[in-house]
Amino acid sequence: MTKPQEDQQQQQKQNLPPSSINFPQPLTLSADGIREVIDKEKAIALVDRWRNRIQTHQTDILKFKRVEDDNVPNGGSTQRCAIPLVHTIRLSNKSYTADAAKILASFLTEDGESSVASGTVVADLSDIIAGRMEEEGLVVLRTLCDSFKLSSLEEVDLSDNALGCKGISACSSVLDDQVGTLRRLKFCNNGLSESSMEEVADILTGGRKPKDVSQLSQSCAAANLTQLHFHSNMSGPGGCSSFARIIDSCTAALTDLRFSSTRALEEGSLIVASALKRMGDRIFNLRRLDLSDNTFGTTTSVAILADAIGLAPDLVRLNLSECSLGDEGLKEIVKSLWKTEAPLQYFNVSGNEITAEGAKALAEVLEESLGATVKELVVEDNDEIGGLGVGRIVRSLAGCDSSIEMLRLGFNCCGSVAVKALIHAYGIEGEGMKNLKSLHLDGNAFNESDILKLEEKFGAKLLPMEDNDEDGLSDEEEEDEEVVNEDDGKEDNGEDKEDCLVVDDLATALGKVVI
Repeated sequence: MTKPQEDQQQQQKQNLPPSSINFPQPLTLSADGIREVIDKEKAIALVDRWRNRIQTHQTDILKFKRVEDDNVPNGGSTQRCAIPLVHTIRLSNKSYTADAAKILASFLTEDGESSVASGTVVADLSDIIAGRMEEEGLVVLRTLCDSFKLSSLEEVDLSDNALGCKGISACSSVLDDQVGTLRRLKFCNNGLSESSMEEVADILTGGRKPKDVSQLSQSCAAANLTQLHFHSNMSGPGGCSSFARIIDSCTAALTDLRFSSTRALEEGSLIVASALKRMGDRIFNLRRLDLSDNTFGTTTSVAILADAIGLAPDLVRLNLSECSLGDEGLKEIVKSLWKTEAPLQYFNVSGNEITAEGAKALAEVLEESLGATVKELVVEDNDEIGGLGVGRIVRSLAGCDSSIEMLRLGFNCCGSVAVKALIHAYGIEGEGMKNLKSLHLDGNAFNESDILKLEEKFGAKLLPMEDNDEDGLSDEEEEDEEVVNEDDGKEDNGEDKEDCLVVDDLATALGKVVI
């Protein structure tokens, strides 16, 4: 590709005219450094640093203009789009006093419609009131959020702030004042209660339940969202109903959804699964889904969730860790993934009480389709999966066009059987997992001999194992621990799969002998 072609491609990605391809791009202004309280004096110093950066940036812009204009024939001038000076404001990881917030707000809003805030697209307001008393914290939130009233924000992060209903109201300027432009929103670790979630839902949906989702575009903030993250809140089943109301107002624009660790319980998890299934064609473009630490323990919940996943054929990341799936639930999920042929690259089913039976279902789908796309596989904290289950999984990743780069199999109570399966699947020169970059096996019952074998075979790819049992399970002990059904782990002739591999290798060798 020639340089002009590269420039044109970059220009198309940024939606800039050709003359602006090398134009100095907008700044990111952030409060860098250690975690600390920003008081009045520190806020003044921070603003001074920002002013200096902007002044230098403006000088660079003028230099570019002069150089570009000098290269235009007949003394003409080039035309370029009006690019704002600042694209992103990051105030995260600091605790601001009320006086500091006023100083920052004054800087961001000076010059009115031509202010720094007016051109800002991303506002990272996460973790900005830690340690503040409630009254001052609310003042800080309102002061800083109100700075963006004239902005056209596309991304807002309000995570790690203790937001009750009062806090949500204080943040309204970066929520309901951005209805037409807001695309990405994060509320993580905010302690959002049921009532707080209800208020968030009212803001994002305009306080109504849509009758015709196809007519929602531009009418409420939820309709334009491409990314929505709620994590580590205390919303409970009632909050799940509010979240479902938001989902009901989302459109096919949504590509990244996270609703995890919210104390949903079985009742709330069913509500969330049902809302996802109700999306129908609107879930078609979803690429990332994180529902970890919910309770899809019932047959009904899992079936509905599996149906919803089956409506999203473009999924590349799926996190269902700590979801109480069990073997039957995992079977339903992987069956949907197999049917849609989703190009999954990240799959996490840790902490789901999976046994060797569930591992068998996962292994079959990996071998048939997912093994060629999955780069990161996380199957940890399943005490009953044992060496037999782990062996099935790793064997499914070998001998095909495996894409696996990161494999996490820690805390599965597996021993020597799993070690043998891993080494065999990896191959003599790593040909079985040629893309593998890291292997996590900590927290298993590997004895000292097993650990030495793993270290010799995988080298630096093997992450530190600090929580293993030096007197771990041997082959015989592990086999005693395994509960193997008549057809579990057996080929049609009744032999263990691991043994069959050895027999197959021997048969191949004997086939080359000329008598």
